[in-house]
Amino acid sequence: MVISGILTYLSFEVSTKSRTIVEVPTQFPKMTICNDMPFQTEYAVDFLTQIIKEKHLPNIFDQNVMSQLNFSEKTRWIDFVYYHGLIQMNSLNDSMKKKLGHSLDNILISCMFNMEKCSKNDFEWNFHRLV
Repeated sequence: MVISGILTYLSFEVSTKSRTIVEVPTQFPKMTICNDMPFQTEYAVDFLTQIIKEKHLPNIFDQNVMSQLNFSEKTRWIDFVYYHGLIQMNSLNDSMKKKLGHSLDNILISCMFNMEKCSKNDFEWNFHRLV
């Protein structure tokens, strides 16, 4: 039954349409820089530590605590803290969310568009709910 369902799903054709549009001068394109790990700053460590304290969890940032746990326990607690961090991050305003991860100054090495240099000021921040 499972194989039949997969074969039925794969039997539908896919049709696409592609067009090339040339604009001169071209507008700066919409780009997405997706940060798969939003907790990368000292502020983020403090943010997650607060969650650990509120939920009375083992401190995943304490080497002594982590050395007493086996691998599956470590993974479970880290995932739990990460998940709750994402939930609480969604309720923060954008300026607070920016403090959790790297700034464009740290990750934008160079930028050229239409043979002109661009900078972090040419980008807009946009946050999406992660959980």
